[in-house]
Amino acid sequence: MKKLFLTLMIFFFIGMTLAFSQDQTPSRVHEFGLTFSNLDNFGIRYKTGTQKTLLRLTLLAMNISASHHYGREQDSIDQKQTGMGAGLRAGFEKRILIVQNFQLLLGSDIGISYDFNKQDISDNTFTMTEWRISPGIGFVFGAGYQIGQHFILSAEVTPSLYYTFGKRKYSSSSSSGSEVTNNNFSFGLSNMGASITFAYRFLK
Repeated sequence: MKKLFLTLMIFFFIGMTLAFSQDQTPSRVHEFGLTFSNLDNFGIRYKTGTQKTLLRLTLLAMNISASHHYGREQDSIDQKQTGMGAGLRAGFEKRILIVQNFQLLLGSDIGISYDFNKQDISDNTFTMTEWRISPGIGFVFGAGYQIGQHFILSAEVTPSLYYTFGKRKYSSSSSSGSEVTNNNFSFGLSNMGASITFAYRFLK
C-alpha cells in the first residue's frame, strides 16, 4: 500500500505539470475565498491559473473544541475533553463549461492534517491523549456558478486516499499507563470531503 500511495503522488505531480503546460490562455485568473465543511470547519482557499486550469491552495483553519460534562453527585465522575486540528492542501482543477456561468470542476488535491485530542475523567484519575498526522491525496468532483464578473460559488466532494499515523496514550492514578500506535491506510470521504466555497475573482 505504501508503494501504491507513492505511485499516486508521482502521477499527481505529472498530471499537474501536463495540465498547465497544455493550457496557454493568456488571461490569468485569481480567486480568494472561504470554504466551509459542515458548520464548524472552515478554511481559506486561493486559486490561480487560466480560465480552464487552476492551481488550488487551501489552508484549513485550526479547529479548537472543549467540553466539560459534570457527573452525578453520588459518583462524582466528571469528564473534560479538548481537541484541535489544522491542515493544508494543494492541487489543481480543470473547469469544463456546461452552460453560461455554470462549470464542472475536476481535479485532485494532496494534503496533510494534524489532530490532537485529550480526555480527562474525574480530575486526572484517568487521562487519554491522542495525536494523528494524515497525509493523503483526494480526487475533486464539483460544480461552480459564476455570479457577475467577480464572484463564484462552488460545491465539491473529495473522495480521498489517506495514510494515518498517530499515538494514543492512557494513564491513570492507579497504573503507569500504556501507549498504542495507530498506523493505517483509509479510503473514503473525510470530514473535509464535502465543501462549499464562496470566492472573489479577478483577472490580471
